[in-house]
Amino acid sequence: MVTAAPSPLNIAILAAGQGKRMRSGLPKVLHPLGGRPLLAHVLDTARKLAANRICVVYGHGGEAVRARFPDPDLEWALQDPPQGTGHALAQALPQLATDGVTLVLFGADPLARASTLESVIRHARQGALSLLTIELDDPTGYGRIVRGPDGAVTAIVEEKDATPEQRAIREINTGVMAAPTAHFARWLKAVDNRNASGEYYLTAVIALAGKEGVAIETSRAGSLIETLGVNTMRELAQLERLYQRAQADALLDAGVT
Repeated sequence: MVTAAPSPLNIAILAAGQGKRMRSGLPKVLHPLGGRPLLAHVLDTARKLAANRICVVYGHGGEAVRARFPDPDLEWALQDPPQGTGHALAQALPQLATDGVTLVLFGADPLARASTLESVIRHARQGALSLLTIELDDPTGYGRIVRGPDGAVTAIVEEKDATPEQRAIREINTGVMAAPTAHFARWLKAVDNRNASGEYYLTAVIALAGKEGVAIETSRAGSLIETLGVNTMRELAQLERLYQRAQADALLDAGVT
């Protein structure tokens, strides 16, 4: 029996955030983790997934990012001014193949494992809107995964817009998602910015998928470190220590003393 080739994979890496809370003139995704830019770690993972196209969405002042990564396998899309994650993905879509699926990653969230993301991609290749989630003891600040009585995902609600009951939910959205590219193209045309931030949230596609009857599947991240991103120097320092510990553990498991 001949096995059909998997549908093409696009990866959109959203890296246009200004990083104001870093209080640095260096673009956020160029700050180093383990001696390499945050974005370099994300690109390494994207390449392990054998993507057909990789598009990096960069923002105002991000020419330094393009200069740092002159790699010929990368496509680039400008988001200026930044108007939210939904708007960012919309800028990337013209650079991506219209068939197959698109995986959305973030340029300052560097440590998701390829094996974890393969599960997210697999659901998308089956036609679903596929989300990566994790449960946190303290979910403050994150978008909550809202499920119906049958356990199916019905919405992702950002904390600014959440009710007290929704804020008690511990399962959170990591931001990583995948879906057939044609679905994203259709949904993003219907996303509006009527919310507390006045931005076009990518998470708004959840409700649109539900209205169309598109399955919404979730994969659970294997560890917290896979989901952590960087918004401040403090967070970068904390992630550096976690990264070093993970590297040390791998060496110890290999027999290094």
